[in-house]
Amino acid sequence: MIFMHKYTRTCIVLSVCLYFCLLSCGKKPDGLEDSIRISALPLDQAATDSLLQKNPFSVQVAALTDIGNTEELVARLKSAGMEVFVVTHSNILRKIIYRVLLGPFRLKSEAQSALEHVKSFGYNEAFLKRHTNDTAKESKLSLSGDADSASEEGVKKLSEDGNCAYPQWSPSSREIAFYRKSRKQSGIYAVGTGGGAVSRIAESLKEMQVIGKFRWSPDGERMAFVAREFNDKFEWVENLFVVNRNGLKPKKVYFQDGLPFKIASIKWSPSGSHLAIEADFGRSDDFLQRVQRVIIVPLASDEKPFALGNPGATSSSVGWRIDAKFIYIDAFPAQSAYTDSPDKFGWEVVQYDLIGDRTAVLRSALMTEDVVQAEYLVNQNVLVFFANVKMASKKQHLVLVDLQAGGQNVLFEQNFSKVSRAGFIVTTDEHILFVENDKLWVNTVAGRKAIIQLPTVIEQWTVSPSGKRICYTKNGKLFTMRLEDFAH
Repeated sequence: MIFMHKYTRTCIVLSVCLYFCLLSCGKKPDGLEDSIRISALPLDQAATDSLLQKNPFSVQVAALTDIGNTEELVARLKSAGMEVFVVTHSNILRKIIYRVLLGPFRLKSEAQSALEHVKSFGYNEAFLKRHTNDTAKESKLSLSGDADSASEEGVKKLSEDGNCAYPQWSPSSREIAFYRKSRKQSGIYAVGTGGGAVSRIAESLKEMQVIGKFRWSPDGERMAFVAREFNDKFEWVENLFVVNRNGLKPKKVYFQDGLPFKIASIKWSPSGSHLAIEADFGRSDDFLQRVQRVIIVPLASDEKPFALGNPGATSSSVGWRIDAKFIYIDAFPAQSAYTDSPDKFGWEVVQYDLIGDRTAVLRSALMTEDVVQAEYLVNQNVLVFFANVKMASKKQHLVLVDLQAGGQNVLFEQNFSKVSRAGFIVTTDEHILFVENDKLWVNTVAGRKAIIQLPTVIEQWTVSPSGKRICYTKNGKLFTMRLEDFAH
């Protein structure tokens, strides 16, 4: 028998009011999770705690920020005969989140049946949840265990295959691309964010080896990827391809016919008309000993690729300012006119205008850092980059450069052995995320916003366009994780 809980706007409003009251006092109520009050359940906290201790299982259908959307979803679920309640809490950016849940249930099997039932209505991202009156203790228990078995508290396993790598969330938010290599086949594939069947995007052929370098187009309809092929001298070289999302009509857009190089840092222009890549002719421990160029690849058939950067410099791509303007960094050795110090070198932030075929130096200075990764924050006109510090032993900086005002700020410093080799990711709302050991740092240009405890140490990861979830690999398997469930 299904018992219907009463749900009104008043309950949610009271929940929010009580939340701000308690927040202003600097205290949280004793009891479950970070919840302040649970609507459609007894308003007495002790009674609520008692009820959920006896009925500890529920199904989370959604986590919303708008109270109107919350009410609409609750109404739809109730009209389908489901018992619904809502938990309010704050996310990593201190915004009120309304968790819409089914239950509560005494038995896990009951919650599992409810989960299957609600998924049949199209809510494929719903998941099982267990409540506790000792959040800290439960968090430690769930995070210290094997992540392969974590599936209830915000972590979901997407794949059983143990050969997945380099996950990348699609701009549409609906699926995640990844590279998979086995004895029989290798290629780039995609899976829905709720799991399920895996679809092919690009697979290796007899004389073409697809490797783990790829990038979604801004609209999510195409994929740029790298594959190894033989050139005229029978050397393996890395060539650049573009394929439709359905895996049809792959097109080679850049073919190496000169000195071989490795392709890195694939970046689409906002309209998808051009690609920018880094051509690395030979890596070295010394940043300035690299022979590295930035190449712009037009996707129109009547245009040819061309290289950017000073021939005497090491060039690193940054990003597209607008569709016709690309920003990159040129770094010059100590013997140049910029400096005669062996510990420093000159660098320039350069903007190339595709329409006018001209360059402009936006900023120049001396540096002691080796640029590892650089990105451009379009809305704030800020350059952000990871750099290894030459003067300090095994240190890495996260540096912000204001290209408008000219200021520079070190946002983070740490032993680079502790920072994920996956680097940092900039979300659509220009938050800067990076992983240090088993912690995810959430930053803005103004400084740190939050540190999130991860369920395990991760190396390869990606973030959803909304910035609310990440996908990571462990033991070659894919997992997704809701960031709000692990924030502290």
